[in-house]
Amino acid sequence: MAKQPSRRVGRALKKYVKGQNGDWTPAKVKLEKGGGVAIKVNPESKFAQCVKDVKTRGGAYSPSGVCAAAGRKKFGKRKFAAMAKAGKKRVSTRRNPVRTWDVHVPATRNDGGYDLKIRAESSFGALAEARRYCAKRQGVPLAQFHLPKGAKARVSA
Repeated sequence: MAKQPSRRVGRALKKYVKGQNGDWTPAKVKLEKGGGVAIKVNPESKFAQCVKDVKTRGGAYSPSGVCAAAGRKKFGKRKFAAMAKAGKKRVSTRRNPVRTWDVHVPATRNDGGYDLKIRAESSFGALAEARRYCAKRQGVPLAQFHLPKGAKARVSA
């Protein structure tokens, strides 16, 4: 088996796989018999392709609704709903990757302030997790606990 030339693969990836918004799209890279590099970029989903085709034809008030109706007819209500749920989950993790947030909880009369490191998708999620932690720490029900006004979440470097 031939050794994979990393320079050629890197150049090929830069040339063909970099997305329009600057993000790298997932792709498969393999060596051909002649020593060339073959790249297969993952195509857009079937649903997105259907919506694009319906838009180009025109005449539909809601192209995504037309494609959803066709998908339900083809796969059935239950399977189509499961596929939609999986697709939404995949997209949300791509757009909002889990990051580490530094949450500063300011001092109150009950305790001195402290810093927390929390892994969450957004600053809102980090503050919600900090609220849960602080309520549990103080032994107060979550519904009765509110973070002090100065609590802020920042992405840790």
